[in-house]
Amino acid sequence: FLAHEVIPDADSIGEPS
Repeated sequence: FLAHEVIPDADSIGEPS
């Protein structure tokens, strides 16, 4: 799965896109 899917990243809050 993509890191931006559920896991909070430095660029994203962690919301599923």
